[in-house]
Amino acid sequence: MDMKNIYIALIAICTVFVACKDDEGPSYYSDLEAGWVQFPSNNTSSIINLGTGVAEVEIPLFLQTTTNIAGLDVTYELVSVSGGSPSAALSGSNVVSFAAGTDNGSVFLSVDNTAVLTEPLVVDVILTGTSRNNVRVGLSDGSKPVAHRITVNCASNVGTSYAGDAASSDLGLGFGIAPAWTPTLAPVAGVDNQWTVDSAWGPDFVNFLCGGCVPPGSFPYPATITLNSDNSVTVTGDGYATGGSGTYDPCSDEFDLVLTQALFSGSFTVEVKYTSN
Repeated sequence: MDMKNIYIALIAICTVFVACKDDEGPSYYSDLEAGWVQFPSNNTSSIINLGTGVAEVEIPLFLQTTTNIAGLDVTYELVSVSGGSPSAALSGSNVVSFAAGTDNGSVFLSVDNTAVLTEPLVVDVILTGTSRNNVRVGLSDGSKPVAHRITVNCASNVGTSYAGDAASSDLGLGFGIAPAWTPTLAPVAGVDNQWTVDSAWGPDFVNFLCGGCVPPGSFPYPATITLNSDNSVTVTGDGYATGGSGTYDPCSDEFDLVLTQALFSGSFTVEVKYTSN
């Protein structure tokens, strides 16, 4: 190969190496610290239940580079989605520092368990920038998560006495028609977030449904109510009281339950509301 052809070949090789760079930033061949930061793709949301003793929430953050010699600071902000100001229950430094040689970091947010909310607080943690211009936040095509959503639920404050109302959409029976009653919830000793209820659907509900075919107080549907960590509710019973499920709203202190039964021949369900007195 003559010198002219060697020169042309060298130019071609150099052109290839210069062209082989990430469109998102500096060449990875020339800058091994170039890259981006992101939240894990499989962890883009969190739920915090106030009053459970959780004092801090940790959100992992990844630095995607070949190496990190200089260290890196990443900034973020808390943006309200609904429920009020993020500062009502959450606070943080707004900076995550990656020490030299590391590619894992975390956003740490303090949780105010004394916060009083009137509805769940929904907040987005959004990455806003980095301390080096060769590391960007996410990628321009939006394929890397740069936001993490946190839902802060009101603290549970389950009482002992509620206003009960029973209905059945299967029977065409709306709320406010069947006899009202006052369900009493008694904590189960040694078990967190579990109560027994003397009458889950009201002591006179069966008497009402069958037009007085049984004495008032018959088949009151005693049951056990378990409040789960996601504010779902499990109802267990015995015999004709076959249990059910539902939800608890800690902001309004209200239970919404759906009860099944094996007392009547029909397989209808009963919707029950317990409203805080």
